[in-house]
Amino acid sequence: MNRLIKITVLQVIALLLVAFGFLGRGRGEPGDDLSSIIYPKRDHRLRVNHLHPEHRSLRCERCHISARRSSSAADRLIPPESACEPCHAERIDRDQNSAYNCGFCHHGYDPAVSSALPISNLPRPRIHFSHAKHANRHTECTRCHHPIEKEKEVGRYALPDMRSCLTCHEPLQGTGCAMCHLADPAGRLRLRFPQGQLKPPGWLLGMRHDRDWTVRHRWVGADNGDFCSACHRENDCLRCHDGRRRPSGIHPNDWLTLHSQRSRRRTPRCTSCHTTQTFCAECHARLGITPSASPNVRSERRLHPPKSEWIQGATRHAREAKRSLASCTGCHVERDCVICHGSRGLKRGVSPHQKGFDKVCGTLLEKNSRACKVCHQDPSSLVDRCRPR
Repeated sequence: MNRLIKITVLQVIALLLVAFGFLGRGRGEPGDDLSSIIYPKRDHRLRVNHLHPEHRSLRCERCHISARRSSSAADRLIPPESACEPCHAERIDRDQNSAYNCGFCHHGYDPAVSSALPISNLPRPRIHFSHAKHANRHTECTRCHHPIEKEKEVGRYALPDMRSCLTCHEPLQGTGCAMCHLADPAGRLRLRFPQGQLKPPGWLLGMRHDRDWTVRHRWVGADNGDFCSACHRENDCLRCHDGRRRPSGIHPNDWLTLHSQRSRRRTPRCTSCHTTQTFCAECHARLGITPSASPNVRSERRLHPPKSEWIQGATRHAREAKRSLASCTGCHVERDCVICHGSRGLKRGVSPHQKGFDKVCGTLLEKNSRACKVCHQDPSSLVDRCRPR
C-alpha cells in the first residue's frame, strides 16, 4: 500500500514538472541554447511543412536554391516562387488571389483585410557563417538544422546553436571567437545589442555570468584567460582590481573603516578575492602601517598594544595569530616571524610550538620539511631530535 502511494506521488510530481515546462525537451537538444541576441525575434510568414513525405524526399537545395552559394549569414535563403511552382502551380494563380490559393503558402493572408501579402521579418543572425564552405565539405544540412525534417511549421528549433557547432568544430582559444561572432576592429566581441548583452552559455567552461560569477570568475579566468580576453579588455578588470576604487556592488559603504573588523571575523572571506601577501600588504605599506613601509610614510600610530603586553606579556600576539593568521599576513611577511622564532633569530629561537610538540614533530617533518626550514634552516639537523614515535 505504501509503495503504491509512493509511486502515485512520484507520477503526480512528474506530471506537474511537465505541465510547468521543467521536463519535455531533453537537455542539450538543438534549440535549447538559442540566444535571442544571436537570433533576434523572427516573424516567418511562409508556411512550409518539412514533415510532408513529398518534401522529405527532396534534397534541401531543390527548394533552397541559393544555399550552396551563400557565403554570408545575411543572405535570404527562403525558397523563391520559381522553386515552388513546379509542384504547386495550381495554387499560384494571381487572378484568383483567395485565402485558399495565396493563404496556402502565405501564413496570415486575408484578402478581406488587405490585398497585400504578409511579409516575413527575418533579421540577420549576428554571426558569421558560410553555407558554401560547409556544402563544399559535403556537410549534410540536417547535421546543423536538426530536427528540421520533423518540423511541421517553420520555427526557431531548427536553427543551429553553439553546442551543435562544437560537435564538429573543436573549441578554439579565445582569439578564435571572432571567427563566428561579430567583433570590433581590435578583434574583441561585440557584446551590447538592443535585445541585451551577449553572455557566454553556462555549459561553456563554467562561464555562466550569474550572481555567483563575482566569486567564480577568478578561477575561470586563471584557467581560461584567453576566453576572457575575447570579450574583455584589461580596463574591465582594473575597474575593481586597481586597488584605488572600491566596487560598490561588493562591499558596503564605509568599508575602509569596517574591513579590519570583518577580516578578523572572516565574513566575508577576504581571500576568496584578495591575496593577503600582495593586495593587503601593498595597500598597508602605502599607508605606512607595515614594518616594510618606507620610513618617509611610516605612521606613528600604534596598531598593537604596548610591546610589554603584545610580545613579552602572556604571548598575546600568539593567540591572535592562531585565531586569525590572515589578519597578521595583511601587514607582516614570513621573515618578521623568523626574526624572533628562527633558530638563529634575535631571541635565539623562541619556540612557537605548543607543549608536547616533540611527540609529533617527526611525522610532520617527513610530510613537509619546508615548513621546518623556515625557522631551523637545516632540517637534517632535526632528524635525530624528531624521530617518529
